[in-house]
Amino acid sequence: MTRKNEQSEIPTLCLTAIWHPDGPKSGIKLRRTDLGDFSDADAAALFLRDNNPAASFPWLFCYKLEPVREYRGNGNPVTIFDRNGNRYGGYDNENLDCFPGRLPEACQYKPGDIVMLDECRYLTLGVIDKLPPNPDFARQKGEESGRLDEIDDAYKVLYRSGGRWRYNYHHESELFPPEYPLPGYLDAQRNTILAGRKKTKKPGNFYQKTLFLEWMKENSHLFSHEPYLAEERHYGFSIRFRGVDSHISCYFSDYGGISVAVDYRNQNYDTIMEFDLSEEETPEGRYLCSSCRDYPNEDNPPEVIEYDNRAELWIKHSFEKLAAYTREEFTDDALLCLCRYGGCTAAFVTAGEKLEKLRKREDFFKELPVVIK
Repeated sequence: MTRKNEQSEIPTLCLTAIWHPDGPKSGIKLRRTDLGDFSDADAAALFLRDNNPAASFPWLFCYKLEPVREYRGNGNPVTIFDRNGNRYGGYDNENLDCFPGRLPEACQYKPGDIVMLDECRYLTLGVIDKLPPNPDFARQKGEESGRLDEIDDAYKVLYRSGGRWRYNYHHESELFPPEYPLPGYLDAQRNTILAGRKKTKKPGNFYQKTLFLEWMKENSHLFSHEPYLAEERHYGFSIRFRGVDSHISCYFSDYGGISVAVDYRNQNYDTIMEFDLSEEETPEGRYLCSSCRDYPNEDNPPEVIEYDNRAELWIKHSFEKLAAYTREEFTDDALLCLCRYGGCTAAFVTAGEKLEKLRKREDFFKELPVVIK
């Protein structure tokens, strides 16, 4: 079941000038000035041509036309104009099953290109790390339609903030050529990207990984559906369940995280359950979860149990509870429900009355059977 919210009336669009009094440089917080409301992009373009508001600003980054706040999420078309009033591009992240993928030659930017962007209202320089998904990826992930959603038509951009490299996904219309000197660290990162990826590290081994995989073989009957090793990385591994929708997996990290997660098309969609464990050995040589002791859920505080040995802690605290979760949730009538409001996503495994309530949510747009028959 797929649904796009219906609009009862045409949304009013607000045109905003994004600028700064001191010109372009990294880290400045961009200012915003509303220039008026318009019925569509053509009306806004005519206003920019006749009035040239850029002349009133010391340095203008761009213009952005988007629905006024009360309409956002009920269709969210965005149009970007450059400082000369030319239409630079646009997108609507509420459009579903519409993006067939893009070939590299159809992309304005290439891996390693440096771009200027508005990252959470701060002017930022970034490096293109990955291009939007290509048609082969879209056909593979697009299920029955063979297409992705408009939100997937985005570049992965690396940028530096707070002394760390971070990343975000941006549509092509949100990226501009840089207009100020490039810091040395950007050149270094660009060279790394152009030189190719670092060699893939071998899958790592850690205590709970070895323990779980051995325990899983002997106790697969405790799960609703047989678990199997799906992917290994140097810092963790993931399992899936035979006969359960492949969007659902369980990820184990070397630091103790165990999370049942949902991946949908080109993104990590949501974490729907966690069985994390913070292992601690007591002076008496027993084992407990320090998170249960120090950061309990106030509404449903867990019992803090000291176990005789390390293996018993992992099995009783996390592994058996994960198996019980699959028996309770991965039933024949359960559905995987996906919700999205703009760029925010959520996923739920549910059935019965809870399912009917979810279907009435404004951000609900798709449901999939949990169990593949």
